[in-house]
Amino acid sequence: MVPAPRPAEPGSTVGQQVGSNNPSPDTNLAYPSVIQNCDVTGCVILKTGTFGPAEPTGDQGTPVISPQLVVTQQLTQDTTSNKQTDPVPNTTTPTGTTPGAPGGSKPGNPPPGGVKPPAWFGPNAVLGTGLPPLTETRFAGNELVLQLRSDLTPEQITTLQRDFGLTVIATQELGLLGRTIYRFQITNGMAVRDLIPKLEKFSFIAQAQPSYFFELTQAQTQTQTPAGNEAPPKGDSAQYIVPKLRLPDVHMLATGKGVLVAVVDSTIDVNHPDLAGVIAERFDTAGSELAPHAHGTGMAGAIASHKRLLGVAPNARLLAIQAFGVNSGGAQGTSLAIVRGLSWAVERGAKVINMSFAGPKDPILEQAIKALRDKGVVLIAAAGNAGPKSPPLFPGADPNVIAVSATDADDGVYKNANRGKYVAIAAPGVDILVPAPDGGYQLTTGTSVAAAHVSGVVALLLERNPNLKPDDIRRILTSTATKLKGLRPEDVGAGLVDPYDALIKVSPKTATIQ
Repeated sequence: MVPAPRPAEPGSTVGQQVGSNNPSPDTNLAYPSVIQNCDVTGCVILKTGTFGPAEPTGDQGTPVISPQLVVTQQLTQDTTSNKQTDPVPNTTTPTGTTPGAPGGSKPGNPPPGGVKPPAWFGPNAVLGTGLPPLTETRFAGNELVLQLRSDLTPEQITTLQRDFGLTVIATQELGLLGRTIYRFQITNGMAVRDLIPKLEKFSFIAQAQPSYFFELTQAQTQTQTPAGNEAPPKGDSAQYIVPKLRLPDVHMLATGKGVLVAVVDSTIDVNHPDLAGVIAERFDTAGSELAPHAHGTGMAGAIASHKRLLGVAPNARLLAIQAFGVNSGGAQGTSLAIVRGLSWAVERGAKVINMSFAGPKDPILEQAIKALRDKGVVLIAAAGNAGPKSPPLFPGADPNVIAVSATDADDGVYKNANRGKYVAIAAPGVDILVPAPDGGYQLTTGTSVAAAHVSGVVALLLERNPNLKPDDIRRILTSTATKLKGLRPEDVGAGLVDPYDALIKVSPKTATIQ
């Protein structure tokens, strides 16, 4: 007897800065269109054909794998498991074996681990399960993200969809990892947690995981008009960061000239006077034009403003990556949209990537970040605005990322900033004056803008010495940071970023600290 389909697992509301419900009907995320954006062979049938009916299920609700998929699996795997998988809960209790499963694994159980993964898995070959912890709910309950071999045929993709009740939402050829990433909608009512262990048994699937949600980490924004009718020569008087970071002296040494900084965020107002000539190139992961958004515009301005306001790196060039759509609760991005943006950024030559967003630990994002760092890209992320008692947020908590906390004008830590050993450094992030859409200005608070400031400092360092590696950058930033009295490393890491001392410690064209 086939059990009734389980209801879709709901998303979560876990605080303004760390998660949200599944997108509401008024959400305008404009995810990539399969028909327009899919360029792999597996999409030919999806563009022109129709899918057959779902295959019958076994006595315990486990799909009966079609002969075609069995043949596909047998051609792409050994008789033993080809990948190392962490232990996961057995979500079903059927008897017998699934045809073609690695090593005769029972449905619901992972394959035995310990065997070296096949070479096609790419640089991050040792992958654990993509099954989320039971406490993690920041994902769409009716969606699934799969990392698949790039050489699967259209027939194999169609069979996979039919046998497991999946419909493609979006796809991305990810050169960073040597795989094709598919975002599927689950159409048979099966829960994400029940489906992942079944799919991870197949050797042509590198990993299966939920479609996670990430939120931009901005606490508050209010409109403000800078004083005076003409731009002061060295920033606006409301910019307390100018004297605090000694920007006039800093810019005698470097201004970020020739350095590409990728800003993965919401839509940036490229026509803002303070951002004139700053945007080198734009990329919209959603495939649709959205109106300029306050968050993305503000982060770009914190890095590279150069008219009325003064950014940390006013001569840097930015790659504007729209990976976050706007909904009634703010701005939200998905795993696939963010990773698409990261892949595009490295292809365009980005040396620094600013990630002013936070969310759950995401396997695909984790793998992409490691691949980027291995290529020498410096990744900066907001620590998060969920408060001192929040668990670590990602990507800030990723060891391959430099996590940034926020301080105020008096060098006190921002009260809503995340705390933890993963925090590397702090930067001004309370009541920061930045550009706003339509030529306006705004005060913004949060670890988002603090991260943008540090991304600007990294651009300065890379102008002075383009040969610096991520480990060099981290060492320079933390060794020259100003210690803040009464604050712990868990609060602000090594202390307040000091761009002037950091630049002085770096000899031009060398990777050493004087």
